[in-house]
Amino acid sequence: MRPRARDLGFRPVVPHPHRKQPWTYDAELYKQRHEVARVFTRYDKRDVMYGTFALLAFIVKALRDR
Repeated sequence: MRPRARDLGFRPVVPHPHRKQPWTYDAELYKQRHEVARVFTRYDKRDVMYGTFALLAFIVKALRDR
């Protein structure tokens, strides 16, 4: 899964420190991802709200990367 995600241009940011060979990750990017996850799980757990929030996050990221 990770090689396919990289091929698509994604960067994995979730650490797995208990693995035999833990991979490196960007701690600041993980912190940002964690903030998004906290906001989502705090307010609404319905699929439609998750999809809407994820879409909004992608739009904001795309606009920032311009």
